[in-house]
Amino acid sequence: MRKILAITLLTIISLACKQQSKDDENTDASVVEMDNTSSIPEGQVELRGEFIVYEDIIVLNTTSKIHEVERNDVALQLVDRTNPLKKNEYDAPIVTLQGKLKPNPKLERGEEGWPEVFTIHKIIEINPALESNVITTGSKVELKDIK
Repeated sequence: MRKILAITLLTIISLACKQQSKDDENTDASVVEMDNTSSIPEGQVELRGEFIVYEDIIVLNTTSKIHEVERNDVALQLVDRTNPLKKNEYDAPIVTLQGKLKPNPKLERGEEGWPEVFTIHKIIEINPALESNVITTGSKVELKDIK
């Protein structure tokens, strides 16, 4: 009888401890979610994507859209910080940025461009580029050579 009572008591205690730890985990998760949503100022968005710099244009290629990036101090700082992560000129580091989206003024002037311009306000995260599948032959081909 004592063995049954001891086993029942241990089972009740262990179940109570497990339930309490689950409640603690749920409380911590909700606090983290609240902190993440409150850290983005009103009117700004957080975007994650490939950061591509080509000659005089900077773009952010997200999973659903491509946004032109406005050239400002933060964007130029990001260019400097991502260049060492590139193994070749075609690599595009993955970044998470915070900023504002607005219509592209180039389109109003009749110029070509993407529909929206992203103005970077904050750099949140920078990751190296995914493996790029670029084949190099060691020789350059001129456009006049292609027929």
